[in-house]
Amino acid sequence: MRKTPLGMLVLLPLCLASCGPASHGPAKMPPAFLHSPSPAWTQWLDSETHYGSFTRFAVRDILAALAGPADLKMEPSPALDQKVSHIDLKTLTVRQALWKVASEYGVTVALAATHEPRTFLGILETESKRDGPGGVTTMTEVMQGTPARYEKLKAAKGIYREEVQGDALYYAVRQDRDLRFPNGVSAMVIEVQRYKIPAPKSP
Repeated sequence: MRKTPLGMLVLLPLCLASCGPASHGPAKMPPAFLHSPSPAWTQWLDSETHYGSFTRFAVRDILAALAGPADLKMEPSPALDQKVSHIDLKTLTVRQALWKVASEYGVTVALAATHEPRTFLGILETESKRDGPGGVTTMTEVMQGTPARYEKLKAAKGIYREEVQGDALYYAVRQDRDLRFPNGVSAMVIEVQRYKIPAPKSP
């Protein structure tokens, strides 16, 4: 039997690996993903997410943060508790970011909002104000908070405003921001961060 040179044995698997079918990237987002008949929710879902990336967060926490004021229905899955080492979401819309996380980790999510976007502190929960110097945000869209953080802020008298609407408790926190611009000018801006959590159950 003729001997096969070792070099050919090494090259053959390399060729099979490089000449085989290309690995497929993430599945394409279906047109009906998180479809809503509400123009306000649609506008928000198709706006750019303000999150650039996440590092060392559980999948369920990333989805909840991205969902912001929207209520998501997440199908139970062990993947929801998986820690994500790093995921980049720059330049994506809210909808695209939710799809990227859900599809990469095999999680099924749906929009469970049963109400039109509510107004808190004078603007829709899906909107933010960018009327500070240079277009700096002075009021955020409503983000998903946690009861534990709310209670901590409440105890420290750190709640600026709060109100219950339906099944949600909305609260706001004021933050002083010292802005420094490339031309050397600085400015103090008050940013109002808006959050919501499930409304406490009546005794």
